[in-house]
Amino acid sequence: MKLFGGFRIVKLVSVTVFWVCYQHSYATFRTNTTFSGDEGGVNSALKAFKLAQGDTNAETIVACIEKFKSYPNSSSELINLIARRLRENDPLYQGRGPKEVERLRGYMLASLSKIGINERVIPILKAELLYGYHPYMVAAAARGAGKVQGDAQAAFVPLLIKYLDERYKDDYVDLDTYGYSWPLKKLTSARFEAIEALSKIGASAPQLAVPALKEIAEAEKGRFFSSDHLLILKAKSAIEKITSGNGLQPTILGSNVAVCCTNPLSVNQNGFSAGDSRQGRQIRNFKAIDQNGRVFELKNIVGKPFLFTFFYTRCDNPNKCSSTVQNIAALKQILVKEGLSDQVTLIAITFDPEFDGPAALRSYGEGRGAVFDEHFKFISINSKLYPGLIKDLGVLVNYGKGMVNHHGNQWYIFDRKAQLAKIYENTALKTEDLVVDIRQLLSRNLNAYSGIQINK
Repeated sequence: MKLFGGFRIVKLVSVTVFWVCYQHSYATFRTNTTFSGDEGGVNSALKAFKLAQGDTNAETIVACIEKFKSYPNSSSELINLIARRLRENDPLYQGRGPKEVERLRGYMLASLSKIGINERVIPILKAELLYGYHPYMVAAAARGAGKVQGDAQAAFVPLLIKYLDERYKDDYVDLDTYGYSWPLKKLTSARFEAIEALSKIGASAPQLAVPALKEIAEAEKGRFFSSDHLLILKAKSAIEKITSGNGLQPTILGSNVAVCCTNPLSVNQNGFSAGDSRQGRQIRNFKAIDQNGRVFELKNIVGKPFLFTFFYTRCDNPNKCSSTVQNIAALKQILVKEGLSDQVTLIAITFDPEFDGPAALRSYGEGRGAVFDEHFKFISINSKLYPGLIKDLGVLVNYGKGMVNHHGNQWYIFDRKAQLAKIYENTALKTEDLVVDIRQLLSRNLNAYSGIQINK
């Protein structure tokens, strides 16, 4: 028994793993005291994992994951459950600190490389690599990417090679042991896991993978990677596997590889999955304060299409909030050039209304190219109204210990009736795509929107 940064990680035998999971959910299945037919407690661990919430001890969750890892290539039911629990707004993360959330999500994500990867997991891996910043999560996603099979492999190659760049601030991590401990038991890093993944799937796009790997494998003396002999050997080995081990040469495949991210098969062209109650939902009216300290009320912009996205000024991942603000500022510039600026309203909403006042919103936006006007605002919503909006939209965000502990990247496009017409969640997004969506909404019959009213 050892202590890891305050988390007690116990090396559990089969019965003990079951007992930890069983204790948490005892009220639900207490009548099954003999657990007959339950192979080593895995079914009971599954029940406990389903019931886990923000106040569930992290040890219990880890014990369940350890049990699942003992059954590699598990059923789709289990893999899908873990994929659902990896969503940023899952109640499993409510009330936890940011580092604990990162550790739990990263540990679950890395464990899927043993438990199994399916079509539900692939978009999660892509999103983490697309918006990745912290080495622990990037390493976990890269490990999973190495297990992807078939036609889905090629889209991961450009997502992985960006972490080979010397400008990426990598660090050593341990994906096999939950918690915090030094020295690390099983040393790895985001860059190391990316190279390992490329050695397995790089043959799907060798014209991209091999040149990136050569930057490390052939690093000259004095260059960034030249002293990292283990990484150089790893890169050389990956190149050999890509070009000869799989029988593919760099010239075989074309250069037109889709970067990311295609939606899973269950998602329609507007970003909604089957049965998603948000599609067509009319958003309720609310009041807020904008970047100039003025009152904003939703009903005043209804009658024209509008767009929401989310951010907060204390976000420490430049690939998320800072990038989102830069993108919406760029979108505004495109709309101005095309003469559409006054026909659609762009709204960026802070995740952190208690901290982000008007001055903070204005400074953050202007520093990233935002030029505000009546049709482009950053707003902070009253803390009593804010949770209702987050719930209605299904925003990918969670809170703990007085601050945002994790969030995704999302854009919501509304028609003239304030009905949700399209969403982008954790996908690669070009501003040109948003312009196309806006044009489509503007082209709809104006007469159909006369006398619009929205709910309070």
